[in-house]
Amino acid sequence: MSTNNTYFTLVDFKASPVSEGTAFLVQDAAVQDGAFFWTLGNFTGLADDLNIIKADSTALSAGAWVRQTAESVSFRQSVAGAVIRTVQDAMEGQFVSVLEFYQTGDGNNFLPALARSLAASSRVFFPERSQGYVFQPGAAITLTEDTIINFNGQKVISGSAGIAIELGSTQSAQRTLMRNSTHGDDTIEVSAAAAIQVGDIISLQSQVVPLPLHANRKYETSRVLAKAGSVLTLDDSLNFSWDTTEPGLAVYVYTPVRLTTQGFNYSCPQVDGTTDAYVGLRISGCIDVIHENPQAAGVLPFTRTIDGTYENFYRWGIQHYYCIGVRILNPSYTAMSYGMGAYGGTRNVREYNVRSSYCRHSGCDMGDFADGYWLEGLDDDSSGRALSSYACFNWNASKIDV
Repeated sequence: MSTNNTYFTLVDFKASPVSEGTAFLVQDAAVQDGAFFWTLGNFTGLADDLNIIKADSTALSAGAWVRQTAESVSFRQSVAGAVIRTVQDAMEGQFVSVLEFYQTGDGNNFLPALARSLAASSRVFFPERSQGYVFQPGAAITLTEDTIINFNGQKVISGSAGIAIELGSTQSAQRTLMRNSTHGDDTIEVSAAAAIQVGDIISLQSQVVPLPLHANRKYETSRVLAKAGSVLTLDDSLNFSWDTTEPGLAVYVYTPVRLTTQGFNYSCPQVDGTTDAYVGLRISGCIDVIHENPQAAGVLPFTRTIDGTYENFYRWGIQHYYCIGVRILNPSYTAMSYGMGAYGGTRNVREYNVRSSYCRHSGCDMGDFADGYWLEGLDDDSSGRALSSYACFNWNASKIDV
């Protein structure tokens, strides 16, 4: 029985004339209430009596009743060979606006909105906003799939000292090194290895300071190439020897994802002469990180050299910890201590076409025994150190103009 194209049983609904175009099914105990549009197309094999319902009068190859929700509304590109998909399926992989996830209670802080955006989609976009986007330091955001964030050149502003945005892959429980390993080895033995997967990132670290000249502790970062019981084969041989009795020795495991940022534009408000540290973006435990056209700029005046009493190393643009594979394309740094940094044994960093001025350090700062830096193209003006990295392995540079 129908009242204004409304049906109360699935049997009656299926028997309804498709010429109605729109029909409603309500109060059937087995089917959620909803509105359905008669939709032309080939739905063979797709009927489920929930979201796509076959009409008694018409073959599925000609059309079906389709529920009108984001999960089930039909969508098909107007090109030959396109298949019918739900709108939700069609939208997967599309960018979402961070503004869509901003709530009034967030105040002048877009970190919660970014966290909500990344929970909803692995593709996030920052629309134009004349006042920029303020971020107050808060909880790190865990990335569980390959992610692209298009900052669109919009200003990212620290609301206070600390890390404005912190992103990282999933980190699992700390492990213990089970036997000593020697420089040049490509295997280690760790506790609780059952949950470790091939491809995971392994970070070894301790409180030992190998070089008296610098205060950097030992770090080493590799990926798991193979596993046999508790023995892990690494994708690169060890730079250090590791002793199970070293103070603070720990093994950390990350399930890495890829991350791309586009048009990151950090505005650092750190005041010269103070010691409050500011970081625009910190990334941990990721692979194949790409930064397209990043910018970082601090306020003047800025002490870029040692003046005998004060040295400003409190301004960072982007930091990387325990990452493998970082590409930095066409960066621009102004009045920053470190526009870019790689720490915690981060490996394989490549930086291209750097433009810097009035910085303490112009190219990517390689510290904490980061391994593998290739710089191709640097145009620097008036920085304290055009090129200077320490406590790192394998450093290469070309096409330098200072």
